[in-house]
Amino acid sequence: MGSSEFLRARGLTALLEGAPAEAERMILAIPEGDRDCIARMVLAIARLRQGREAGEPDEGLEDPAAAALRIETVSPPDLPRTIAEAFGSGVPDDLIPLVIDSAEHRAAGLLEAGDYAGFLRIYEVIDREHGDADRLSWGISAAIEQVEMEDDFADLAAAIEGLDDRLREDVRSAVERQYLSTIERERFDRAARYLDHFPWLDRERLIGSILEAGRNAETYGIPRDAISHYRMAVEIGDDPSLAGDLAGRVLGLARRAITAGEHDEALRILEEARYFADPDVQREHQDIARGFVREGRYEDAVRLYESMHDRYPGSKTAYHLKDIANRLRTEGRIDEAIALY
Repeated sequence: MGSSEFLRARGLTALLEGAPAEAERMILAIPEGDRDCIARMVLAIARLRQGREAGEPDEGLEDPAAAALRIETVSPPDLPRTIAEAFGSGVPDDLIPLVIDSAEHRAAGLLEAGDYAGFLRIYEVIDREHGDADRLSWGISAAIEQVEMEDDFADLAAAIEGLDDRLREDVRSAVERQYLSTIERERFDRAARYLDHFPWLDRERLIGSILEAGRNAETYGIPRDAISHYRMAVEIGDDPSLAGDLAGRVLGLARRAITAGEHDEALRILEEARYFADPDVQREHQDIARGFVREGRYEDAVRLYESMHDRYPGSKTAYHLKDIANRLRTEGRIDEAIALY
């Protein structure tokens, strides 16, 4: 099939590309007496990754190959030390990619198990021993991506506190970048989850972005979205005056709806306004009730006037009900009119 050197290179490439069965096939094609330590290690790792015994123990492997193979088999707490030993054992250049691949293979298992501290420490060792800051950055990003997907914010927060100072700062910086990116994409619920577990993040940045999104929704005539954003800003913020300020904006939305003849929408918005404050909106309710009367929606008008009677003493409910009764009588709806007198 080819020279031993060629087959070994093909086997190593297959292993690095995630094809352990093909890697095994390539190495087995090399006559046993011609398999050097790298070929034997590739074969052992390929078998391990297929869930089988390595077949060829550490015995007879040169120190660098044996150290690299041990990465595949040691317990998670021993991984950082074992990886560092593999790098420090005089690993030849053509073996370094496999050392890194074995380390990343184990790291992937830790990430899947939610062991963020163990996962990140592996990448910290790769960076320290091999000077691979880009790979460390990728590892941190992968951890944060899984945290978002699995909603494991609490686990990552706990893991960060147990890291060495430098790695902890690197991870915190990456968390902050992802938090700001989440805000930029207007994924405000997700950004709020970051704040729940990483209190050192900039809370005001999120609140400001949410308020801006609310104002934009107002501009585009989407009051429900505007109110939803304003409520979120109040829930996340810790400024007692914010709710009162936003109540005024919400009342403005209600008045616009009244002016546009959207009386049901206005009524709904006024109910929403009570979340922010309990403003006196008697005038707005009266305007909506009059709108119902003009539209011939007498039952809706009656219900609203009666609710105003309980909420606003002296609101002249009887006068308004009598006016509706007179309209009903004029339209020949005598029984309905009598019920209102």
